[in-house]
Amino acid sequence: MPKILLVEDNDINRDMLSRRLERKGYDVIVAVNGAESVAKTLSDRPDVVLMDLHLPILDGWAATRQIKANPQTQNIPVIALTADANAGEREKALAAGCDDYETKPIDLPRLLEKITRLLAPLASSSLPAQNSAPDRHLQQVLLAHLRYQLDPPIDRIVGYTDLLLATLSERQQSDLSIDIQKIHLAGTQLLQLVRAILSPVLMEIQYQEIDLLTPTLRREILTPLSTIIGYCELLLEEANLDMIPDLEQIQTAARDLLAIVNTLVGEASPLENRPIDPSAVAQMPVYTTHLPPEVIPHSPIVRESRILVVDDDAANSFLLSKHLTRLGSQVTIATTEQATHALATVPCNLVMLDVSLPQIGGLQVLEQIQNHQQWRQIPILLLADPDELDIVVRGIAMGATDYVTKPLQSVLLQAKVTACLELKRPQQPDSSFDLLFENAPIGVYQATVAGTYRRVNPALVELLGYPNAETLMAAVQNIGDRVYVDPNRYAQFKCLLTEHDLVTGFEYQAYRHDGDTIWVAEHARVVRTADGQLTYYEGIMEDITRYKQAEAAFKPQIAALQLEIANLKRTQQVGEIVQTDYFQQLQPNEATAKQPANRLLLSRKILLVEDNELNRDMLSRRLERAGYQVVTANDGAEGVAKARSELPDLILMDISLPVMDGWEATQQLKANPQTAKIPIIALTAHAMAGDREKALAAGCNDYDTKPVELPRLLGKIEGCLKGSISNF
Repeated sequence: MPKILLVEDNDINRDMLSRRLERKGYDVIVAVNGAESVAKTLSDRPDVVLMDLHLPILDGWAATRQIKANPQTQNIPVIALTADANAGEREKALAAGCDDYETKPIDLPRLLEKITRLLAPLASSSLPAQNSAPDRHLQQVLLAHLRYQLDPPIDRIVGYTDLLLATLSERQQSDLSIDIQKIHLAGTQLLQLVRAILSPVLMEIQYQEIDLLTPTLRREILTPLSTIIGYCELLLEEANLDMIPDLEQIQTAARDLLAIVNTLVGEASPLENRPIDPSAVAQMPVYTTHLPPEVIPHSPIVRESRILVVDDDAANSFLLSKHLTRLGSQVTIATTEQATHALATVPCNLVMLDVSLPQIGGLQVLEQIQNHQQWRQIPILLLADPDELDIVVRGIAMGATDYVTKPLQSVLLQAKVTACLELKRPQQPDSSFDLLFENAPIGVYQATVAGTYRRVNPALVELLGYPNAETLMAAVQNIGDRVYVDPNRYAQFKCLLTEHDLVTGFEYQAYRHDGDTIWVAEHARVVRTADGQLTYYEGIMEDITRYKQAEAAFKPQIAALQLEIANLKRTQQVGEIVQTDYFQQLQPNEATAKQPANRLLLSRKILLVEDNELNRDMLSRRLERAGYQVVTANDGAEGVAKARSELPDLILMDISLPVMDGWEATQQLKANPQTAKIPIIALTAHAMAGDREKALAAGCNDYDTKPVELPRLLGKIEGCLKGSISNF
């Protein structure tokens, strides 16, 4: 029995049409808005979708575009239903991706004919194709490989911005810090997006293949990446000379990431990129960086230290060396193959060892160090990705002292390096797990299923502010009530642990013994018996309060920036009044005679319609530097309203907008005689085949992709403005 999804927000129409279709032998499921239709199309896989176009939450055009953009649902036929029957409605529906179009009131025989015609090719093509389930192991390998490609440039973006922020904080240069904080925030968003979309747990739950995730990943990455590239170019024009190298590192990392992202949809695949050549890695030089005379050491023990960084990623090791050199250390860098030679020839107080996958050689180096009589006393700080807790635990069990996660954060890195250098390691280690508890400078615990601590280390006692371990364990009879500020978060944490046996980077607010609250990031795993029974939990807790405070402190700066932009708009509006036709008609005849020449000399006005706050601020500032007046709108509806009130010389229209998308806003502006002649350039992060043609068909005069290349965009703006002047 064919299944039909009927998307209709009117209760009476929905009931009437579903009953009539059921009488004709169809299985009918319903949705009451566009967002629900997208979800049900993915979950229920109907044979045909009947899509009302005027829907709440998400309209039918946007819902259809989302259905057709998803490889899992793009072949499901969609028939548009509308009561408008206006000229151009059919073409608009087909442009959105609908396969056919039907007007209300419904002519049932005609609708049934269209349904039968659309079902016919599906029936003939659905017979063979059921026995090709994706290889789960292969999907996990591809996922790890893609993460290995995407993480390093993002880590460099966040790491270098953190380094710049620390330097500017010492110099009290808050004006530059605001823009660099925006880059840092966008870099953090990139990191969260990659880890959320390419989560192994999410892939397993949704049974998705990696080829289905990459288009979404590419689309989501391009907006924060546009922010980073734009602000880098902005800062390179005004920053101090000593900041230029680090800004160029950020820009290079962003361009590297863009090159990878641009292969996620198309003929080339990021999974086919060349692997690292082992012979090239082996030939990388061992080199040492020295403390520049102008750097002020942060700690005597760090200033006097010699640190060996073992990492096969040259860009990552160089960034780490800059962080450590800034703290006052002398740093030697070597690859995994050069590590033992470097240890034999260069004395060091600490080894920083990258153990990120697929670099398995890091644990081999750790084993070699621990098996050497003289080297085993050197503290070892592991460098890993946040979701590699299993590798970290193996490393600590083998004798490593502590670990730090990428991307690098100056404050946390300094604290951990200092703690490792101050740590006196015991001469005869007996139990590796006992060493983890007693000597790790981060909080480590074992907890029962019932929610009590069965064992805690001194660092956790200090983190939670208790006088000793006995007091902590006696006071905390229920972790969810006594430690978690929100007990529901503890329930979520336990649920995730029970389902997946491993949780990394779980953030929540925790109570200290004195009643104060701190932010904590927790990584934990389940310990089971041989027969699979859950016995207790093991975990690591880190204080991330400073990071959260910095994140919160950024919000008032955004508010201040918005106020500044609002004041600037008001100032501009005063000047814009004199440019109106009404004002010009009030001038003496001599001035009126000169109006056309003067008008061409006035600064041209651009309306920028962009919902992303950082991209809106960045691009408007760059356009103003180029000599344009800029007014902004946050969504398509506001864009239409401001185009009518401001009458700009040109409109830059983002396509993916809330309230009303860019396609609809463009069509409304081109249908209005008052705004029809204003040139519109579409801006989109999609850059899919056919998007340019689709933009031009919607009425746009030109099309440009994100991240925006300013010289190219300025060329298109000038071309459109010249065309509009000649038509004036």
